[in-house]
Amino acid sequence: MTAFDRFDRVFEDVLADLAQPSYPDYINDVLIRATERSQRPAWTFPERWLPMGTLARPASLAPGLPWRNLGVLALLALLAATILAVAFGTQQRLAPPYGPADNGLIVYQVDGDIHARDVVDGAGRLLIGGDGVDVSPFFSRDGSTLAFLRIDPETLGKPDEAVTVYVANPDGTGARAVFGPAILRDVAWSPTGDELAVLDDLGGESRLSIVAVDDGATRVVEFDGSIIGRVQWRPPDGRELVFLGESDGHRSFYVAATDGTGQRSVTGGRHIPVTTNVALTPDGKSLVYMHMDLPYGIRVLDLETGELRVFGRNLPPLGPGTVHSGGAQISPDGATLVFGRYWDEDFSAGLINHQIWAASLASDGADGVPISPVLRSPSGEDPNLVLMSPDGTQILVHRLETTDTWVTEFPGGDMRMVEWGSFYDTDWQRLAP
Repeated sequence: MTAFDRFDRVFEDVLADLAQPSYPDYINDVLIRATERSQRPAWTFPERWLPMGTLARPASLAPGLPWRNLGVLALLALLAATILAVAFGTQQRLAPPYGPADNGLIVYQVDGDIHARDVVDGAGRLLIGGDGVDVSPFFSRDGSTLAFLRIDPETLGKPDEAVTVYVANPDGTGARAVFGPAILRDVAWSPTGDELAVLDDLGGESRLSIVAVDDGATRVVEFDGSIIGRVQWRPPDGRELVFLGESDGHRSFYVAATDGTGQRSVTGGRHIPVTTNVALTPDGKSLVYMHMDLPYGIRVLDLETGELRVFGRNLPPLGPGTVHSGGAQISPDGATLVFGRYWDEDFSAGLINHQIWAASLASDGADGVPISPVLRSPSGEDPNLVLMSPDGTQILVHRLETTDTWVTEFPGGDMRMVEWGSFYDTDWQRLAP
């Protein structure tokens, strides 16, 4: 995830000017298998084919080793083992970049400050405060580093809003700037957590940079056209970038090496409508996005073959009228989509139903179930914030502009409300299993 939903909401204003009617983007493993070894063959034991008397007989010419020396050697060996145990025990185990992981801190933004909770039902606490306007906290995929965006208060909400990318320790200490200030469009962590892909705007032209978080060193990725957004590192190794770009008036999803070489369009002759909702499966084979032409829906793109299919043909019907869907997120194991469904629009009142659903990617929606209440709210607005836990067992749904927050134990659990107050821009830290 790029954890850049705040700028998705800003970009939705642009979408509204491009199409009528228009809907915004509705949301933004390693399995260790133990090998069993058979018992050692009998012939590998020396005592089976050498006389034990020969092995046990002391060398007649070698002097005996004093007991005192043996004690000293034993103490030294014990000390060395203790030092090694402490060294290895204190090393931080990093989460795998993709696939299920253990649940760590939950971070979110309240009134320009970054807050955190240890668990869903835990108490919130201030993580990063001060005079700056800090938003959009998002962890590196290995869970070792927290990034966030600091907005210049003088430019807040303006077209030239100046944003600086910061990184910090997960506990909020050691915060330092690594990029900016700039007019930012997108930011994404590399799988290894040592680099960021940053898309910013220079006088109306997009620029994609790879930023090293240790020293802020930056290199620009050249592209023959304009990069629109949703830049992501392709799983599982991050050797390629995936992004929506436009060249010669044709909009397509592109794949390119991190140095800009090997650029290729994945969608061929198909023109992709403007969209800010993009998610990649953990194996890097498929891309899921919201199709912004009527009827609005979810598409699954094979990054190898370019095959494109509509998702959700087997979803239970809702009505009356056209049912739209979008804002898909992919579960850590890559098996389940969590997404919004929207129906029963009243054009005269400007209202429509919103609800969050989950369904397996393979079933095409046949096993789809609702995981949030139905919310009737204004058309063309994103009323919900959705967050999935790294272990795939919990889904948090927050109704924006209110204090209503639900958590669903997944799969098959009941929804329950939690007391979080009002918040925005949230992410969940991945920890090593």
